Amino acid sequence: MIFILEGRIKNKEVVDIYIQNLLKSLNLHRRHASELTIKFVTKLPGDVLGLACGGPRYGEIEIARTSEGEKLQFFEQMITLAHEMIHIKQYMKGEMTDEPQAVWHGRNHEKTPYGKQPWELEAHKMEHELFAKCFPWYLEIN
Repeated sequence: MIFILEGRIKNKEVVDIYIQNLLKSLNLHRRHASELTIKFVTKLPGDVLGLACGGPRYGEIEIARTSEGEKLQFFEQMITLAHEMIHIKQYMKGEMTDEPQAVWHGRNHEKTPYGKQPWELEAHKMEHELFAKCFPWYLEIN
């Protein structure tokens, strides 16, 4: 897996190792023909913390540095990154698609409310454990 980091990134070396650990933990690191772009941006539409889109061979994540006019803490951004990486796993492994409609394991979920979408349930369930497991706690952060 090739990944590219873009934007202003605090503790870039730490984030780089964290992403490598996330890719290994989600079993995406051996996808040699796949590419992932991770962008840290000032703000996202709707004041969401992160966004992800993708397909079998590509993924794109955007992580907000601010939401609702407040600066997000570094660890909050890292938990959001874990959440969005779970979505990348879902896209790359064909568990979900969102074009032209929201499909999870072959079932249409176009009308499923956000809080009940199975891909969101999985991401919320796994995000903290994945963060705790993959974050390089031994490195110093600013």
